[in-house]
Amino acid sequence: MSRARERALVLVHGSLGRPKVWSPVVERLHLRPSDTVATPTSPGWGDRSGDAWAPKTLRDAADDIAGQVDAQGRSVVLVGYSVGAAHALEIALAQRWELEHLVLIEPNPIPVLYLTGQGELADAHTAVSEALRSAAAAGEPDAIAVGVDRVSGKGTWDTMPERARTTLRTMTQSFAADSQRTVCRRYELAELQAIRVPTVVAYGSATTVELRSISEALAKLVPAATLHTIEGADHNVLLSHPDGVAALLQRVLDGPGTHRP
Repeated sequence: MSRARERALVLVHGSLGRPKVWSPVVERLHLRPSDTVATPTSPGWGDRSGDAWAPKTLRDAADDIAGQVDAQGRSVVLVGYSVGAAHALEIALAQRWELEHLVLIEPNPIPVLYLTGQGELADAHTAVSEALRSAAAAGEPDAIAVGVDRVSGKGTWDTMPERARTTLRTMTQSFAADSQRTVCRRYELAELQAIRVPTVVAYGSATTVELRSISEALAKLVPAATLHTIEGADHNVLLSHPDGVAALLQRVLDGPGTHRP
């Protein structure tokens, strides 16, 4: 009987986050002794919030993230959350690694909606992104509020404790940059259809219409994709439902072996 191939689990966090956001999920997983876990830091976040360099495009950011991971000789289970899912999708499209599975949790690559006839929804999000960019550039203290409400639901900002709002205000520039890179990406149907790795797209049952639509679109556009709902969760699923996320990932990890093109 052949020995199981060594495997890397790569977890890419989203905006307003840092690698440790994955800790409650990882501690619930049952991994092989030979498995490695990598949690790269996205540009502009965590201990990289003061970086002088900023990626211009989504691909630049994805290349930076992938460059932090040594996956040589390993199959990769690549998992991304929110904008981290957009980064993970970009890494998959670039064919950087030998992927065993791709998992996109609450993904936000809004321009995929242009491929499913939902351009009005994509345009509305792009307008919010531009409003966020303009407000951030003008130094408006609550510029980030419009973005927070867009992904977490209208009125979220107003109901947050002031301490949380104070922390989020310090993240405005990085959040606006992530948003702009995401909405400026234009996907081709052929490139998404070329993804042959088994893919799971997951969204919370209480997420926004927009984010659910993106998940449904990706599940239609990527040939080997399946759609999964995490019951009771909204966009903050990593914090609110680590058990549900871990259960989903465990099924992926325990599934069939490495995908080979």
